[in-house]
Amino acid sequence: INYTYTFGNTRFIAFNSSIEGQVDSTLTEASFTWLEQTLAASTEEHRIVYMHHPLLPPSWAATKGIELTEQRERLASLLVQYNVELLVVGHAHGYDYQYIDAEDFPGLSGGFYQLAVAGAGGSYTNYTGDHFFVLVHVTDDGIEHYKIDYSSFNFSAASATSQKNDGSESEIQFTLANLSPGAVPAVRLRATLASS
Repeated sequence: INYTYTFGNTRFIAFNSSIEGQVDSTLTEASFTWLEQTLAASTEEHRIVYMHHPLLPPSWAATKGIELTEQRERLASLLVQYNVELLVVGHAHGYDYQYIDAEDFPGLSGGFYQLAVAGAGGSYTNYTGDHFFVLVHVTDDGIEHYKIDYSSFNFSAASATSQKNDGSESEIQFTLANLSPGAVPAVRLRATLASS
């Protein structure tokens, strides 16, 4: 499923690179048409595309990502043509941040960053880092991201009351203490509340 949305000054585009039953990706003509039309219609200051397979797999990855060279080149050209700043990908379990330009795809007239963020779970094949999360901030000044290693988290979270977080309560309170050595840029707590 391909879809797009706008938040602030940024157009986010979710591009489906997965085909059922295939490990690596072969993109359809319909997907290319949809992506080009979506990019062409975008008037936002920033554009971020995210998809499952890497356009250019990290050097340590045990995957080809998008299988056909012609499709990789075509996708890279579209991203440059429509000034996409960031391509966020998964599939290759691990972290990688690289600038993709004419050194990777001869003839490319510009470039963009690819951020591989498949690190929250699963097993690693060649990547030697810890499991991690990535927090992306989009501001008027640009796009920044922060890699947060799972091992750097040290939280003490507890319900402030004896209430269970099972959907039976209409309200619940948490106390959260950051016991990590540094500041944590964001925290997400999940609570299941009764609908009444």
